Parts: sequence; C-alpha cells; structure tokens
Amino acid sequence: MLPSQKVKLEKLFDQGKLCSFASAFDTSKMWAIFAANSEYEVMSLIATLPLAEHVQVKISMLASYNTMDAFLPQFSMN
Repeated sequence: MLPSQKVKLEKLFDQGKLCSFASAFDTSKMWAIFAANSEYEVMSLIATLPLAEHVQVKISMLASYNTMDAFLPQFSMN
C-alpha cells in the first residue's frame, strides 16, 4: 500500500468516517466500510484516496454490521 494511501485511511478512521478496511494479500481487491448517509458521500470519501482513480468501485448498503470487540485485559488497581 502506498504510504500516502495509508495516511489518508488513518485520517478517515480518526474522523470516524471509515469503520473497517481490508485488502487481499495480492492487493487485487480492497474492502471498506464507511459511516456515510448516502452513496454520494461514500464516493466523495473514496475520491479523496490517492488510489481512487485506479480502482473500480462497487457500493452496497449494509443492513447490519457486526464485529467482535477486541479483547483488552482488565487492570487491577490493587
């Protein structure tokens, strides 16, 4: 992944606009889940990515999205 692409993805995560991102090992495909109110908003966010002009986009609206929370150990103050 291009460093500039990684930086932009991190900014979208920090802004709460990107919820999830994954890429195939051979980088032939990428998947992302955006927090957006419309397909237009998603396309606008994708357009800000450095690789946007080199990818074919297919958008599907999700009815639900479930994930397993990361396990973080509880610390004791004793």
